Amino acid sequence: MQNKFSFFILTLLISAAAVSCATTSVSSKTDSAAAGSKNTIPAATIKMYDNCPQETRALKIETALMATIEGYRGMTEATFTQMPSKKNIGDVTEYIAACTSIKKALEDGKSAPCTLSFATTADGEGQILDFSSEEKIIQTLSMMITAGIQQVYARYTF
Repeated sequence: MQNKFSFFILTLLISAAAVSCATTSVSSKTDSAAAGSKNTIPAATIKMYDNCPQETRALKIETALMATIEGYRGMTEATFTQMPSKKNIGDVTEYIAACTSIKKALEDGKSAPCTLSFATTADGEGQILDFSSEEKIIQTLSMMITAGIQQVYARYTF
């Protein structure tokens, strides 16, 4: 069991490093593309919190994420200077991947399925946000920017 968990952590670290490098590349391309775009908007920053439960396996994954993703501390920011598109949602997809890793660790620790969802408040009482596909991510982020919603929290339920 320990070997499987160690292999899982190693795989996660390698994947997170690859995603981090890809995201950095996407972000820099997005910034230069945004400078000349007619689709520009006033800068909108969305803070996304992983809301990691205080459970040992989940905290180990969060610590691994912090070690492999530069600047990650349980919260990720995405700043948009143009409306969301496939070209500029890299920070958001990285956040979702981090939350999915925490979800999997929780499932492994409890041997039960866990549902990952996203909301505008930490307690889940706020508006539910749909990040189930690339198209839904773009639609949801566009709605958030238009409505002035600036925070996203992950929710893990059993």
